Amino acid sequence: MKVVVRKAVVEDFDELDRLYFELNPNRVSSRDVMADAVNSPGHHFVVVEECSDEAGGQRSIVGTMCMTEILLPSRGREAYINDLIITAHARRNGYAMLLFDEIEREAKRRGCTRAKFTSVSKRKAAHAVFFKRGYVIRASAVGETDTNLFELKLDT
Repeated sequence: MKVVVRKAVVEDFDELDRLYFELNPNRVSSRDVMADAVNSPGHHFVVVEECSDEAGGQRSIVGTMCMTEILLPSRGREAYINDLIITAHARRNGYAMLLFDEIEREAKRRGCTRAKFTSVSKRKAAHAVFFKRGYVIRASAVGETDTNLFELKLDT
């Protein structure tokens, strides 16, 4: 099986919608919002896809991640990462690392000095991946969601 990381396209909507449902079954599904995210120059929306080795074989999106470039007058360009999703059956195959590689490479290319994202505190297995990548917790919010803010300084 071949694994490919590529930019998301509007035609990926149905498979991405399935992944987003895994993350949040109560969310509102919107093809228009997805199209805006895919086509926005301020976003870098990527997928990881498993492809069978056979010619014309099956392809299946098993993960996604999106980066939004933010320009802050006081800090310059930063990358805000959102929606890291790996479907349950594909976890622990290194796919999150492949997505981080691509997102961080694009963030550096755009001149971002930091990458940031939030994650609910109870996701301990996911946090182990983040720490392995060099991310550190910069802030924590205690309450209904118990969320951590992770940050990585990027070498540009």
